[in-house]
This record gives sequence, structure tokens and C-alpha cells, in this order.
Amino acid sequence: MTTSTSTLTLTLLAISLSLYSCSTASASAIEEGTSPSSVWPSSFNATMFKVTEKNTLYYWTKFFYDYTQRAIRFDFYNDYNSLVNTGNTYQNSTGLNCTILFVNNHQVSLFPEEKACNFRAGTLPVFPPDWIDHIGGHYLGEELVRGMMSDKFSMPDPDSPQEQMVYYSRRSFDPAQGWQVPVRTQNQVNDPGYTDFFDVIVGDQLSSYFDIPDFCKTLTESGCG
Repeated sequence: MTTSTSTLTLTLLAISLSLYSCSTASASAIEEGTSPSSVWPSSFNATMFKVTEKNTLYYWTKFFYDYTQRAIRFDFYNDYNSLVNTGNTYQNSTGLNCTILFVNNHQVSLFPEEKACNFRAGTLPVFPPDWIDHIGGHYLGEELVRGMMSDKFSMPDPDSPQEQMVYYSRRSFDPAQGWQVPVRTQNQVNDPGYTDFFDVIVGDQLSSYFDIPDFCKTLTESGCG
């Protein structure tokens, strides 16, 4: 994947698809009992907001996560990305809205306006809530982010494993709950900026959110990333 759109999508998937490119590294996980770990709720949804230094645009997407169902969903809307590849150049375009599903160990891109889908080959399991413990995450201490006291972690950049990205999760007021709300993840080195999590709603997600629609019988070469 070499287009601008692909880089953008890969950034938003930095805590999902990209993590698996790091999972085979030999980096050591956070040692239990020596520092806090950051465990996601087993199911939640959130609005994700991306800021990038490469241009003045702001990007929003809707994110659904349910580890019990082993499913993830990203909703990208019209004008989410105003750049479209036209060969060797990029030009403004409203583009098509699309959804990326991670279900049944596969990635599926849905295009409701085109009434078609794109299935990514290969196996891609949904990452567990304690994903940061499996990719060489390291606890860096507390930091105030958007007015919230947050735990700060470093983790390998999926595009450049020798570089580090930073992830923040909100320090829980009730440690007994066993999970922390995601706050912010730094983008990859090749796409500087960050992605914030807003309006995080914890709870079971409807199974219908992760259904593959009938129009996926029609295939397309298009891709969200």
C-alpha cells in the first residue's frame, strides 16, 4: 500500500492492523507488578479524531470494538479524506464513504454507495484488550492530556520498529474495573500527528454492526486503505 489514503488508514489502524506487524518482534512486554498496564474494555465504541502535520485537514471516524465477538469496525464518511490517487498526483474529491470490518479473521472494506466490497486476503485476528502487553509496550509515567490524568506508554512504530510511538489511556478512578479508556495514540513517524478518542461508550456492541451485507457479493478493486 503506497497511496496517501493507505497511509492515512494505516495510521487509524495503528492500534489494530498495524499492531500485528509488531507482534512478531522480540521486544519484551511490560513486566507484571512493576508498572501499570493499559487494558481496553472488552467492548466499546468511540469517535476518533486525527490531526496530521502534513496538511491542515482534520479527520473523523467512528470506531467499534468487541473482543467477545472478535470484531472491529471503522466507519469513514464522505470527505473524510479529500485526496484521491489519480496516478502520480492527488486531487480533491468527495470520494465514497466506506467501512472497514475485521471479522472472521479477515479485513473487509464495504462501499455502500458503490454496493460492493473488497476482501483482503490472509488471516488477521482481532487484537485482545491487553494488546500493549504483547507488542513491547513500556510504561513512561503519568501525564495530563486534554485535562485528564493519563498513563503514558511507548510502543514500536509499525512502519519503523526502531522508532517509538506514544499511547495514552485514562487513569482509572476505580482500579477494580480492570480496564482503562483510550485517550490518544501518536501517529507513525512517516505521518506525524496524533489520533484522539472521544465519546468513549463502554458496553456490548450490537452484532449487526459487524454483519457483512448482501451487496458484498459484488467485488470491487476500491479500498479504504
